Amino acid sequence: DAVEYGMADAAPVDLTIAEDFPLEDLRHFIKDFAAGWVGGNLITLTCADLKTLQAASKDPEKYGLVRVRMGGWTEFYPTSFPEHQDHHQRRPMVKPGRPDDKGYEIQNDDF
Repeated sequence: DAVEYGMADAAPVDLTIAEDFPLEDLRHFIKDFAAGWVGGNLITLTCADLKTLQAASKDPEKYGLVRVRMGGWTEFYPTSFPEHQDHHQRRPMVKPGRPDDKGYEIQNDDF
């Protein structure tokens, strides 16, 4: 019977937030996700600016502790495959602020 309840698998939504993302906006975003307003049933958030990721790609020794979230696991960004680094630099970015009737603003181009 336990299999009949809840979710056995997840549909991850991989998003990025800026390093200066306001804490109160993050609280609202997580509550809205939990309420089903954002979509998906598993969320992974990476807190990083595009400039930080680009700098970490160029100078991995200096940015060795930068970590990113992907599909439910954490990875050290500088040691990840170049294709994964490119993916993270193109990931959707959540913009701060409360959603209007259209939902949260999620930008899919440059951060």
